[in-house]
Amino acid sequence: MRLGFVASSSATLVECRMKQYESKKNCNVIKRRRILFHNGRVALGTLFSRNKDALSLRCSSTPDSDTSRVAAQTQESHSFIWSSAVSVKTDLTEALADVIARAISKFPKERTVDAAILFVSSRYTSKRLGILSRGDLEAMIPQLRGIIPSLQVIVGCTSSGVIGHDVRGEPEEVEGAPAVGILLASLPQVQLIPFLIHANQIPDLDSGPDRWLELINQGNRSGVSPEEVKAMILLSEPQFYERGHLQTLLQGLDFVYPQCTKIGSVACGRSVNEKVQLIYSTLDMENVCIHEQQSVVGIALAGKLRMEAVTIPSYRPIGPSLFIRKCDKQCIYELSQSSSVFGSVEKMLQLVWDRLDPKDKELARGGEGGNVYIGLYQSSDTDSDSWKNYVIRKIEEPLDMNGSLRTCETVYVGQRVGFFVRDREFSLQQAAHLFESFKRKQLTSNIQGSGPFASAGIGFLSHTKGMEFYKEPNYESTLFHSFMNVPLVGMFGGKEIAPNDLGDETLVHEYTSVFGIVQEGTMDS
Repeated sequence: MRLGFVASSSATLVECRMKQYESKKNCNVIKRRRILFHNGRVALGTLFSRNKDALSLRCSSTPDSDTSRVAAQTQESHSFIWSSAVSVKTDLTEALADVIARAISKFPKERTVDAAILFVSSRYTSKRLGILSRGDLEAMIPQLRGIIPSLQVIVGCTSSGVIGHDVRGEPEEVEGAPAVGILLASLPQVQLIPFLIHANQIPDLDSGPDRWLELINQGNRSGVSPEEVKAMILLSEPQFYERGHLQTLLQGLDFVYPQCTKIGSVACGRSVNEKVQLIYSTLDMENVCIHEQQSVVGIALAGKLRMEAVTIPSYRPIGPSLFIRKCDKQCIYELSQSSSVFGSVEKMLQLVWDRLDPKDKELARGGEGGNVYIGLYQSSDTDSDSWKNYVIRKIEEPLDMNGSLRTCETVYVGQRVGFFVRDREFSLQQAAHLFESFKRKQLTSNIQGSGPFASAGIGFLSHTKGMEFYKEPNYESTLFHSFMNVPLVGMFGGKEIAPNDLGDETLVHEYTSVFGIVQEGTMDS
């Protein structure tokens, strides 16, 4: 349901709603810990109760009718319906039954549920084996399909942490403890294209578009064209990434689906004993698929929707950007700042260090082995130096005996690099800024009647963030929900998949949080 307003008054309406949003954002409108801005940092305040006039992103037929806005979302036959739940019950069967019951209760009887995204904490234990086994996960699928037989696709994975809505409807991040999170979706006028890709199926980068399209088209029963695919969610097993298959796959998918936003995670457990397992089930499968080695699962969505990714860093750059002058595979030997300023890695690092202010030096010294990371530039936009275009990697060794700097990625001469430190204060500011910027853009498009509007969120958070980083439980999920009051599900993983600043290349990030915001709208939105 997308009803516009008279064009001549849209600017006034935008300004009016912006003021309404600003006033309500700082008042008693959210039944959770509200956002406070103090001395340039974001904190969470005390609990407040919801005001009946609280602003929503969903469109309505009248600007001031929030009740009709919600009703339109649940009653119109063509609207998306999403529902999320998380359970911390320690018995896996009981936890799954709990989240299904709570999530399915949000759907009218006349609506079919088309898809489920399922995240399971790797902290569950098996009575027989002591650790979460493949059989435990396989038993979940018949249980889920027995209650919701209409599900076209179920995808998911085990993870070190799970995010969803608790029994009060508040977002909850469960880290290092048993939990199950689920997101159910009813998506009229959207084609769901599930895919399961093994490492031995990946073409080389010289292959033509047909070879890459075949990877996704295995589940494309409706002959959907590549241009119609608007969003992709990918869940990767760690070895699939470590052997370089994920980076190759993303380059190929960007080649044939350039207009499609791709997000996801490289899953991980809390310890080496917790094996990552991918969940993939479709209606036409005779056997349940649980995959443990070198594979990726996911869903492509085609139709009247779009997805926007909000990437929140935990790091910021220090010093100027540099360029690789001499290297070999993963080793950097020489760096340059300009044609006249260059030298060995050690010399250039000293140059960067000498120019740092005391605060940055203190941050750089923090933690075991220091708090400095290398950023590798990954964008065709040579004019932008945005942190969003860098992938941040741990420096494998400070300096080799030969004076080289070793990274975990292959590098090349001329590549731009930078040095970064993890900074909680910067991350706090960026999280609030990025969510608020997205909200403002949504308000503008909704008031002008152009759409689309947010309907659900899927979060992929680094396992290095969460409570350990923010020193605050449920920080990012609560912040997300305070700006976008839509269902949210998510997981903590090892690395995060999201587009760069231009949106022309999909990167494998680290130490970030990626929130994919699914928006209902027109095909050309």
